Amino acid sequence: MHTRTKWTFFCTLCLTACAGDEPADDETGVANDTGLTATGTGLEIAGSYTDDFGSTWTIDEVQIVLGYPGYAPSLFTVMGYDNDADVIIAQNDADNPYSGGMYSRFDWFDDGTGLWICQTAYAAASAAEAEATPPADRTDPETSGCGGFPWTGLTP
Repeated sequence: MHTRTKWTFFCTLCLTACAGDEPADDETGVANDTGLTATGTGLEIAGSYTDDFGSTWTIDEVQIVLGYPGYAPSLFTVMGYDNDADVIIAQNDADNPYSGGMYSRFDWFDDGTGLWICQTAYAAASAAEAEATPPADRTDPETSGCGGFPWTGLTP
């Protein structure tokens, strides 16, 4: 993994605050409507998935779209990600049914049998607070480790 994917949220926050200009799109970054840039070689879990509950997940460097059957999708704007730490920090869309406008942390990992994801923080007051949330426990993703619940298994 490239070291420049190391906590891009913090670095771009500092650079954006100092520069005062919205960052431009380039081959290593994607500008989003927050004015921050998620940099790196690309989010390694970008793709479309179905979870254990029949929900759909579309994940990329800009947005996570979580579609629950029978409900409007929940949207999360990616603020930054780290492929080495397997974490995404995102802002919840204001229209989400739960914790609208708040911040989330998503942890993920692939244990060799499948991809697992956990929304470790879902109602943080700031991106920094979401980032500071301790990572989820990967010990037994099928039964626990995600805030007292199992992790969510994702299938491409």
